[in-house]
Amino acid sequence: MNQQHHQILVIEDDQADQDLMRTAVDLSQQPVTLQFLNHVQDLNEWLSQLARGEVCLPALILLDLNLPMQTGHEILKALRQDNLLPVTPIIVFCTSKAPDDILTSYQLGCNSYVCKPTDWPTYCKVIAAIIEFWLGFVKLPQEEIR
Repeated sequence: MNQQHHQILVIEDDQADQDLMRTAVDLSQQPVTLQFLNHVQDLNEWLSQLARGEVCLPALILLDLNLPMQTGHEILKALRQDNLLPVTPIIVFCTSKAPDDILTSYQLGCNSYVCKPTDWPTYCKVIAAIIEFWLGFVKLPQEEIR
C-alpha cells in the first residue's frame, strides 16, 4: 500500500461500531486517520467547513445506512450532489443485507456496498481490505489535486 497518510471520513452514529473500527484500523497498522460524524448535523457542519477550506477532502468515506434523523440513503444522495465530493469513493458499510438497500445505494452512487461482518477476525480483515484496495490500489482523479 502507498505509505501516504490518508483520512477516512466515517459517518456512523453507534459508539460501539466506532470503537470497533478504531481498533481494527489500529491493528491494521495502515497509515490512516479516522474522522467520525454521528448524524446529519455533524455532516452539514463538516461540509460547510470543507467549502470554506477549513478541512481537507477525505480519501474515502464509509457510510452506515442506519442513522438518526436522516437515512444513510438520503445522506449518500446529498454527498453525491455536493460539488466538492464528486469522485470521493463512498463505501456503504452497514449491517443490512436487504436487496433494496443494496440496489438503492448503488443507484445513488456508492462505489461499493460492504456488509459489516459479525465476527471480529473477519471484521478486521474487511476493514484492512477496504483500506488497502481503495487507498493502495485504486487511482482516483482527485489525488492529483490534493
